Amino acid sequence: MVSYSLLISDSKALRDLKNIDCLLEKGIKILAFCDRSIGDSIKKGRDTYIKAKLLQIYEVPDDNSTLTIYDGKMDELTHSRLEKLAGNAPDFNYEQYLIEHADASNSLIVEAGAGTGKTSVMIDRILFLIHTVESLSLEDIGMITFTNEATQNMRHKIQEALMIRYSTIKSPRYIRYLEDASKMRIQTIHSYSRDFISELGSSIGYGRSVDLRGFNYEKRKLIHDVLNDIYLTNRRPLTTSLGLRLVDLDNIILKFWTQLENIALTDNEIIALDWGVHQDEGSKALHQTLQSVFNELNKRYNNLKMEKNAIAVGDIVRELQKILDEGKGATVKSHPLKYLFVDEFQDSDNAQIKTIAWLQQVYGLKLFAVGDVKQSIYRFRGAVDTAFEKLRMSISKHSGIPPNEYTLTKNYRTSRDILDVLDPIFKRWEIKGYIDYGKSLEAKKNHKGNINIKPVRKSNLIFQSEVTAFLKKALLDIKATAEEKEKKGERCDASHRVTVLTRTNSQVQRVGVWCEEAQIPCYIKQEGTFYSSQAVRDVFSLVKAHVFPTSAEHLFDLLDSSFVSGADSEILKKLSSFQPGSEHQVEYLETKLKSHGWDQSKRAFRLRPVLSVVREIIDSSDPATNYTQKRKMILSSNKEWEPEDLNRQLTVEANQYEANIEKLMHRLRTSFSGQ
Repeated sequence: MVSYSLLISDSKALRDLKNIDCLLEKGIKILAFCDRSIGDSIKKGRDTYIKAKLLQIYEVPDDNSTLTIYDGKMDELTHSRLEKLAGNAPDFNYEQYLIEHADASNSLIVEAGAGTGKTSVMIDRILFLIHTVESLSLEDIGMITFTNEATQNMRHKIQEALMIRYSTIKSPRYIRYLEDASKMRIQTIHSYSRDFISELGSSIGYGRSVDLRGFNYEKRKLIHDVLNDIYLTNRRPLTTSLGLRLVDLDNIILKFWTQLENIALTDNEIIALDWGVHQDEGSKALHQTLQSVFNELNKRYNNLKMEKNAIAVGDIVRELQKILDEGKGATVKSHPLKYLFVDEFQDSDNAQIKTIAWLQQVYGLKLFAVGDVKQSIYRFRGAVDTAFEKLRMSISKHSGIPPNEYTLTKNYRTSRDILDVLDPIFKRWEIKGYIDYGKSLEAKKNHKGNINIKPVRKSNLIFQSEVTAFLKKALLDIKATAEEKEKKGERCDASHRVTVLTRTNSQVQRVGVWCEEAQIPCYIKQEGTFYSSQAVRDVFSLVKAHVFPTSAEHLFDLLDSSFVSGADSEILKKLSSFQPGSEHQVEYLETKLKSHGWDQSKRAFRLRPVLSVVREIIDSSDPATNYTQKRKMILSSNKEWEPEDLNRQLTVEANQYEANIEKLMHRLRTSFSGQ
């Protein structure tokens, strides 16, 4: 009895089109291996199934093969025959098929290079499980990703795959799957850990509803308090003892503290930390201070978190590890999972690996860990290059059964020209012991590509001119390609753009300035800069002015924001004639704001829900237009732009401004009640 898929190379059976239609209508995936004539007859009138990937046809020479595999179940002989068949079908991804159809009772470790379809194979694996494991719901399957963006993206792709199946075969069970998908636990490791801390935190002193907060101010205060206790007791001035100012020592300790959090060291690990030996007598006092400070800081910080019933984001995995180390985690009752998928596993640190291994041990769940050591970007946060090896040992130890291991090497994203240049670089890194490279990626894209690796040993000015010249050429090439496509009546997609990646936010800003100076329209995207964007600052000015309506400073900020855009030189001159912060300044600013609905909005904030008033002001004020008018003046004054380029740049900035406003409103709605 087939539940999910049928792999078949039997020519006689493949000519039975009625049976094929019957299986497809039930939602059975068919992988047909046949010659061209049979393949063409199967394809006819079945485009919908092909598009939904329920019907996959692979052309192979007619060798009288009669291979039939139901739901991926096969013995050694069948396995050997499939491997031989796959060798004659270059478009068939043999490794992905094995991963998708692996025994549901085993854990899997998948090392997947860039562009090898790891997201697709994870979704296919989930579909396989819910079709073949009795009574399994999507609520029984969890997934850990490393960013919130990846979480949303994965949920969307799972729902999209289910929707495609529903729209193709119209089976009501996919409606149920779609409902379950919305309840599926797809979270970051920190989000998972926080849920467990909320349940188990009482075992180490926390209350039920543990808050998340920054503790940045409190940390600096704790550093001051501990240093005071040490140096006031010993009656030794800090500068005399260490040769450092207090502010310098503060910063050094805070950097060390941040690094300890990044690698998620537990209390016992901090106490046992080997600080090495001091280099000379001059550094002896500082060495001893750092060694003694952190034990005391850690103790006071733990007490503070218990008192506030709160933890910092950087402490989440560490706090859960504390619970697990004390053996309290085994009492957990909620969150029953049967399968757990872990994406980007190469970026796991020791604490995260322990947490995932604990989940596997306590629940007896089956793991699916996927990643690529070459793509590890969190070494600075404690990610370890032995993550897969540690997980392998943990699974074998707790379950007694080693995980199934697979490698994906067929790359569907990058051209062969580029992979051929990168491959020797990774191999050299392997020889030097930097990474465990493994197998080379096999390019499946036939399009041409070009890569130019250039060491930078020049002045910033020369490098700047080279970067901007390259960007201009790339944009002109894309423009020419787009125009050629338009002549043929073809549509240009999102790939017709130039992307610049940098290592740091400061480099992003620098390239943005270079583009502006060279009159190259660009959109800058930075992690961690949302709350400092102009759109968010404008909304902040709007809120502050209504919370503090008698503050000249806050009223001026509103007047100068994109909600009003009216702080010109005449207003500044008039304001300077009054005493700073005086009632005269407030009265004058209020008269300027009146024509922009100041009196009405003040009244509305008192009588109506805050977020609805903010939304109304945004819609009526059109801040994005005001913002782009300001930007137009700034850009035009800096350099003469071509009208077409200037309009394009202003459109990009207006769209980004509006997107940030909407993102902020969404966060406010989801974070606060309607009060």
